[in-house]
Amino acid sequence: MIEKRNGRVKIGAIYGRVSVDDAAEVEHGSLEQQGHMGRELAKELSSRSGVEHHIKHLLIEERGVSGGNTDRPKYQQLLDLIRSRRIEFVIAKEISRISRSMQDFCEFMG
Repeated sequence: MIEKRNGRVKIGAIYGRVSVDDAAEVEHGSLEQQGHMGRELAKELSSRSGVEHHIKHLLIEERGVSGGNTDRPKYQQLLDLIRSRRIEFVIAKEISRISRSMQDFCEFMG
């Protein structure tokens, strides 16, 4: 059950991935760590804003998926959730987990 604060709940997603480079997991955290960090951040956002931030979707790419292009299964699923307005926020450990290309990131934000 989702606890409502001030009658408002925001539904969101956590997006995570680890690159093909073995060092990426050390630098960016394991997929499990990225998911845990996202859940903790959602709790913090709820506490600070007074609006419940509920994670409904955990979109974690399989290991070894490059952020150099947008042809990633979970990324495409994320875009569909955004376009269909089924989520209101996205949490990622850092921008580079969503995209390595500034152009692709700007399109994502659009």
